[in-house]
Amino acid sequence: MTYLYRRQRPIEPDEAAKYGIRMKNKEEVRLDKQYEEVKQVEIDSWENKRGPRPWEESAAMDELRARQAAREAASAAH
Repeated sequence: MTYLYRRQRPIEPDEAAKYGIRMKNKEEVRLDKQYEEVKQVEIDSWENKRGPRPWEESAAMDELRARQAAREAASAAH
């Protein structure tokens, strides 16, 4: 009963296109296809980058940014 009278409803692809939104085909979103894409990603050279949290001191973040900039400059020089 509750779901029959909701104002929200699924949007159709042609209606989404009217607003400039591109919806993927169901074939593009299949789990096995997504798994194949993720399998191709190189995870050995991955580095976590994040912004400061409100409770972190700015001096620690400045030091972290300096280390990251030095590391990026060193990798660009090679």
